[in-house]
Amino acid sequence: MGEALTVNIGTIQGGTAPNIVSDTCIVQGEIRSDRHGQALAQWEDIKACFQQAGDAFGVTLSLSHRFGCIAYEIPKEAAVIARAERGCRA
Repeated sequence: MGEALTVNIGTIQGGTAPNIVSDTCIVQGEIRSDRHGQALAQWEDIKACFQQAGDAFGVTLSLSHRFGCIAYEIPKEAAVIARAERGCRA
């Protein structure tokens, strides 16, 4: 995935008994990145993979996502960084 990006599948749920094809399956996962655009691009890749697999097996997908937080970066030259550095030296 890369140094600043992680993807994990936390749970896969479905079915009511062993060895029976389930009518539903719920997959929950997480994407973490220090760059919001990178996380969004990874989500699009994951959706495409699930859609391709769904199409191959003739299933209907319902995909959704939510943001726990939005990554951002403050440039090193920003005034707030200079203030923080001065505060640390005091």
